[in-house]
Amino acid sequence: MKKYLVIIFLVLFNVYLFANGGIPYNSIEAEPAKITLINDKELILDKEQLLIKFVDDFAIVTCKYEIINKSKNTKKINFAFNIPITVGQYQNEKYCLVYYKIFENQDELDFITKKEIIEENPFENIYEIWNQSSLTFSPEERKQLEIVYKTRTNTWARICNAKYDSNTFVYNLFPATSFGNGVINDFKLTIDKTELIFEEGKIKKITGLNIQNDEKIPVQTYNFKNFDITKNPVLKIEYDINGYYIANYIQNPYEYGVRVNANADSELTEGTTVYSSKNLLDGNYSTPWVEGVSDFGKSQKIQLKLFGNPSKFTAYNYENVTHLYLLNGFRKNEKTYYENNRIKTLRLWVNGKDCGTVELNDKPFNTVNDFNFAYEADLLNSGRLGKVKTIEIEILDVYKGTKYNDTCVSEIIVLNVDIPTN
Repeated sequence: MKKYLVIIFLVLFNVYLFANGGIPYNSIEAEPAKITLINDKELILDKEQLLIKFVDDFAIVTCKYEIINKSKNTKKINFAFNIPITVGQYQNEKYCLVYYKIFENQDELDFITKKEIIEENPFENIYEIWNQSSLTFSPEERKQLEIVYKTRTNTWARICNAKYDSNTFVYNLFPATSFGNGVINDFKLTIDKTELIFEEGKIKKITGLNIQNDEKIPVQTYNFKNFDITKNPVLKIEYDINGYYIANYIQNPYEYGVRVNANADSELTEGTTVYSSKNLLDGNYSTPWVEGVSDFGKSQKIQLKLFGNPSKFTAYNYENVTHLYLLNGFRKNEKTYYENNRIKTLRLWVNGKDCGTVELNDKPFNTVNDFNFAYEADLLNSGRLGKVKTIEIEILDVYKGTKYNDTCVSEIIVLNVDIPTN
């Protein structure tokens, strides 16, 4: 079902309605370019400064407009900012659009919100939200507007199913064609990636504008003259924050983890130091388990026994394993990493069943933290392992260390990050 809310507004208010808009992405593509707008060629959008800052699951947007009334007459309009949002089954609009503020020449304005469902399905609905403020332009007046809002860039399905696809933000420039001839004399776009880089995230793709992303630069600014909105109606930015999600799960083991005990066929003892199987689950990436046999540890096994996790949802079963991570090698420092063996090939057993072999890439050394764990560790399963009681990891082959013939594993993390089921 589709409804076009702008037309409803025009009937209700019987005045000019000018719409500009930045929109968060939704899981079902809306088509904002089909919105019907009234145009006033005497109101000119002279400048737009757009700042988009990405912080975890959110985009914080600051949009500054300079609008000129070229007319010798006073103009009174209803200015509406368009924000389609996706609202999940257990969410509300405030959860998706955290806040919205509008300022006229630095004075905060009141606004009224209108909304209507434009797409719906059993799990989530897309709302067309218009935050509307009344503006008065004196003859030949230049007015500054500033809009600040914070919105989620993921979807309900993304949150619940932990599918590590991209977070996506879309900014819809098309409604600004209702000003003048649809050309912005001076358009400045700034993308702030500082938080993304800190959390080992990155921008994967930018479409809609002919701009290049440099992953190493935390803040990038692009300047456009005589920017034709009709040729560039939608800016879309896709970004990856898998490290943030995994860090969140690691840091909240009571909610997302699976209770595990670890044992191994052998363990190395050097003086008073024991490279125990307990090190596999200690949350310290620099303390490894090391096999204790005379060769490289061929056929040695790590045994994991799972107990489920009694979270606040006490009726739910947490034995469903969605992610089984192994952090390969002795990660204390670069020297210990390369001097000792790393697993090359392993065999995975689940509930006593042989699930086949897994080949691991020999990754270059990097210091590991919670945010880059998902990139440095090896994900041993390609899909859900189902209800699991035991997991065994058997060493078959190794990448040889430069000094020692000891095979090391620094950490194992078992997660359940899907919706719990009874």
